[in-house]
Amino acid sequence: MRLLLLLAPAGTIALALVLLYANPYDSPDAPPLSAATIVIVYALLVLPAVATAASIVLRSRWLKWLAFYVSLPGGLYLGLAGVPSLWTLFILCLGLYAFIPVYRSSRSAPSL
Repeated sequence: MRLLLLLAPAGTIALALVLLYANPYDSPDAPPLSAATIVIVYALLVLPAVATAASIVLRSRWLKWLAFYVSLPGGLYLGLAGVPSLWTLFILCLGLYAFIPVYRSSRSAPSL
């Protein structure tokens, strides 16, 4: 079951790296990416995905909260700056609501 759960962070990391380094939508004469862009992508996308994968493997509540807090500003920015609407805010609230049972189950689950 944990291997299935690891597909989401692995897919996030793979998609971020593909779109960062081998972007199929980029024109051949586009300028190279700046270091600031690479740092932002790693901080907002790759770091939360790594923390999520580690929390799945280690069953660590602390890492789940770290992944949530690190991905919250990036999720808000990407969600509200892309297409600002009430539906975007609704989907972001659903993401928070979906995180609550994960927190509760990690509190009550026995650690092996």
